[in-house]
Amino acid sequence: MDYLLEPERFFRAADVIGIFANALIGGAVARSKGFDIIGFVVLAITTAMAGGILRDVILGTTFPVAVTDPWYMSSAVVAALLAFVLELDGRWKILLAAGDMVALGCWSATGAAKAAAAGLDLLPCIMLGVITAVFGGMFRDVLVNQVPSVFGGNPLYASLAVVSAFQMTLMLQAGHYRIGMVISIVGCTVLGLLAQRRNWILPSAASLTLGGLVRVGPNLVRRIDHAEEPAMDIDDLDTGVLPRIDPAVTGSGTEQQSRQVKNNDKPGT
Repeated sequence: MDYLLEPERFFRAADVIGIFANALIGGAVARSKGFDIIGFVVLAITTAMAGGILRDVILGTTFPVAVTDPWYMSSAVVAALLAFVLELDGRWKILLAAGDMVALGCWSATGAAKAAAAGLDLLPCIMLGVITAVFGGMFRDVLVNQVPSVFGGNPLYASLAVVSAFQMTLMLQAGHYRIGMVISIVGCTVLGLLAQRRNWILPSAASLTLGGLVRVGPNLVRRIDHAEEPAMDIDDLDTGVLPRIDPAVTGSGTEQQSRQVKNNDKPGT
């Protein structure tokens, strides 16, 4: 078992685990949509490998690793078949979340490392790290006609990939490839699971108003319990164009004028 502790083999294992877990997630989405076996395989392969393929295409690699490494395609297909015959609920969800976060750290660091090896600067390295980690899930969501989940309203994900790719690029510049990989994998796994457990999300544009800033405070990350948030009524929307009418105000004025208009609109009046 000592050979499993070698850094390169450990990173390789994390990579394959990520492929398998993300392919299972793609299969779970296919099940929720009622797809047949072809849909399962397509979504599994897309979720697991689209990010790496796009990264290699951008870098000008002759053949993407996803089609030259037999472990990638075979792991994705096996995961698709497993998702087709099993309903991935209960403890499966915990395992899938953990595997997904392992992949997030591994792939964001790997993407940044490959970009750095190609001689790219800091920002392109971060971009390719994030693309490697999240594009597969984004493409899967587009295929099933959904807004990509990384665009907001969900626990931290793409932001963790940004941080992971950033620190990996810095570690590479310092000559610490292995340390950077370990930090990315462990950090994304721990923080990602905590974010899902405690529902940490980034604030949306609507929360960055004056009232939202007072509510959120100095933190850029906030915890939201959706069950405690009442549904927004259309009358609660303040566009800033039309003056808001306080329903508590009675007597003559706006409310009486509104009633007068309604009465005039009735037939026979």
